[in-house]
Order: sequence, then C-alpha cells, then structure tokens
Amino acid sequence: MKKILSSAIVVILTAASTMPFFSNAEDNIPLFYIRAETSENYSIADDGAIVISRETAAKGITLKAGVYIQDETDLVWNAAPKWKCANSAISLEKAYNPIPEDDSPLLPYAYAETDSKGNIIRGVNTSDLYINRKYNVISYTCRHATTNGTAFKKYGAASDEYPLITFDMAVDKNVPYGEYDVYFLTEPEDYEEQQVSSVALKINGSTIYTPRTEGIKIRIEGSNLGDINNDGLIDSSDASEALIEYARIMTKLDSGLNELQTEAADVNFDGAVDSSDAADILKYYAYTRTTSEEIKSLREYFGR
Repeated sequence: MKKILSSAIVVILTAASTMPFFSNAEDNIPLFYIRAETSENYSIADDGAIVISRETAAKGITLKAGVYIQDETDLVWNAAPKWKCANSAISLEKAYNPIPEDDSPLLPYAYAETDSKGNIIRGVNTSDLYINRKYNVISYTCRHATTNGTAFKKYGAASDEYPLITFDMAVDKNVPYGEYDVYFLTEPEDYEEQQVSSVALKINGSTIYTPRTEGIKIRIEGSNLGDINNDGLIDSSDASEALIEYARIMTKLDSGLNELQTEAADVNFDGAVDSSDAADILKYYAYTRTTSEEIKSLREYFGR
C-alpha cells in the first residue's frame, strides 16, 4: 500500500510541476509588445524608441510596426490586444489582418496554421479587426473558431518569431517635438465599457488574463519651423510669441525662448527673431486658413 501511495504522490507532483501557477508567477502570463520595422527614414534608440528627425517628419512619414505575443505557456487559444496613441499627431491608420475575410493571401503570423507541406492555410483560426478613429485605438482578436478551442500552435520556433498583426502609424507633418507613447489598453480609458487587452488560456477549461504589455515610444527631434509654442499648429499665437521675443531683445532683456523655440521662431533664417518673422508666420497662417489644396509646410510655402 505504501508503494502505491508513493507512486500516486509522484504522479500528482509531476503533473503539478508542469502546470503554470499564474497567481504566483506573473512572469508566465503572455506578453504583448510592439516592435517597429527597420527603415532608413528613422532610427531605433537603445531603449527601443523610434527616433524621427524634424526634416523627415516634415515630409510626412508612415511608420510600420507589429504587435507581437511572447507566449511560453503554449496554452493561448484567444489573443486580443487593444492598443492606442493618446495624441492624434500619431494616427493609427491601418492594420493588416493576417486572416482576411476575402480570398486574399494569408500572411505569416504568430499562430499561422500550415498543412503537411508547411504551406499556410486558413485552418480553424478566425479574427476580428476594428479601428476606432475617434479614440485612435486598434482592436484585434485572434482565436479558434469554436469557443474554448484548443491552444494555438506556434508558426515559428517562438510565438514572437512572427507578429500577431502588423499596422501603420501616420505622423502629422506638424507634429510637435517630444515623445509619444503607443501603448496597450489594460483598463478602460476613453469610456466605461471600453474593451481592454486580454489573453485566454486553456487552464481549467479556459481562463482569461490581463496580459503583460510593452508599448513603444516615438521620439520627434528638432523644432517645427514657425511652431514656436510647440502645440502642433502655426498660427497667430506663434506670431505673438515672435513679437514678444523681439520686444525683449529690443529692451535688452533675457530671451524668453529656449533653444528649440528660438530655432522655430527664426523662420527667415537671418539669425534674429524680429517682426519680419512674425509677419511671415501670419502670412503662412492666412494661407492655411484659405487654401483649398493640400497644405504645404512653412518651408515649402516660402521655398526655404
């Protein structure tokens, strides 16, 4: 009898040791993260941030990135990231569903299914994709077609060898300098019933968890010519800033502008901030308010 009990205990302990204890080991919960595709139009800093120069931003640029899932449990059957940027200067424009509703080719992705020859097939996975432009949010869900389906099989050697989904971020030409966060929603932010990121795992049937998350930063370096107050607009308030600075200079007072603001204020590149800069800013502002065509940047408008 003792031998039978000992064998039973060993079996129980062995089985228990292979089960994930998410309540006590949060690091085991799958991770959603965002990674940008490499491009000659920007660089990637050591901290993973996308660094864009003012010259590049002024031309208009669209960034391409992927949402990845790091899943070491092999128990995920439903992955539902929701991500946003709180600033409309970085617009989440488009997402590329790897499981299209039409007959378009399937794209390689984290849980792409294959036939016996390794070719990607539609399989039993399904997906939902929605872009909320009002709140600048993308919602995506990849799941098995049946409720509480079996766990996904990874397409690559690791779940994040391929993205779960890819998407575009459009950078406004007049984006103020600074840092912008693109992040995952883990609690409602825009309205009470807002859906948030989740993962469902095959534990006790199915258990839903709030995933670990890592967003991405977009860093804009360099001032925007004419946008002295760095609010993303070039208007009469910037002209006022130029005139105030000119008055300070004429009365021998210290400058009221920092280095980037001074750079933005000298719109005619004569090395001084004066009434002529304010006049040019007002001319440009009038142009933006009256043109029916695509608005040029201040540099393009004055040919500078």
